[in-house]
Amino acid sequence: MAHISAHGRTKVETLKDEFKAAYGVGIRIYNGQRFADETATLASIRPDGKTSEGAIKINGKMLVGNVEKKFLDDLGVKVQIEDLQGNLADNGVTLTSLPGKSNAAGTTSDADVPAKKSNKTGLIAVIIVVVIVAIVLLSR
Repeated sequence: MAHISAHGRTKVETLKDEFKAAYGVGIRIYNGQRFADETATLASIRPDGKTSEGAIKINGKMLVGNVEKKFLDDLGVKVQIEDLQGNLADNGVTLTSLPGKSNAAGTTSDADVPAKKSNKTGLIAVIIVVVIVAIVLLSR
């Protein structure tokens, strides 16, 4: 199981790369309400007056919400963890249970990726119905 750590001297880009490699999903790191600069350190983006005594350690058994809270409480940095599709992950799931987690070979297996529903079929059906209704109304 992957473990990562972060401290004030950790660069945003490094943390994002390590997180993606360890858990197969992205992490959003904020400087205020904007995304943090990739070259910034975590210490440089936390609010004034917030200090940290050391590194935080993250492991795959932790819940998404607890990881996000740990970054905020211990380092003063707001983060949000993404799911495989790049949306915000559910706070009640563990890091290793997120879709797309990496297997031991470092690749994503089909079993790890949920079937993605296509909204295209529904959209096409709606368009067809609208066109048919328009034709019927115009032919009167």
